[in-house]
Amino acid sequence: MLNQLQMQGRLVASPELKQTANGKNVLTFSIASQRTYTPKGQDKISDFFECVAWEKTAEFISRYFKKGDLLIICGYLQSRNYEDKQGSKRKVVEIVVEKAEFSGSKGSEHITEPTTEPNDDLPF
Repeated sequence: MLNQLQMQGRLVASPELKQTANGKNVLTFSIASQRTYTPKGQDKISDFFECVAWEKTAEFISRYFKKGDLLIICGYLQSRNYEDKQGSKRKVVEIVVEKAEFSGSKGSEHITEPTTEPNDDLPF
């Protein structure tokens, strides 16, 4: 079976690192990802995805990313059932993030390759 996911998106809110009752670091967050196709005459459409990261990945994301930052995540989809505070049964599908990478700053769509042209201003 194959369950792998790679996605680029922007953080909807600044992430807050939490700990489980057992002391494990966990981070839940949402990312917004624009669709590649937009019907003519319409605004761009974004989809919102719920994510969860654990331990070192959770620490990394909470330390280096904030609301609006563009990031690339790698992981897999997971569905789980739970009972809410009112006793209703719920089901959620979320992305379990195993790896996160920088992908640019707010206002940019991607990081460009650094130039390899010589710089005559350098003293070496």
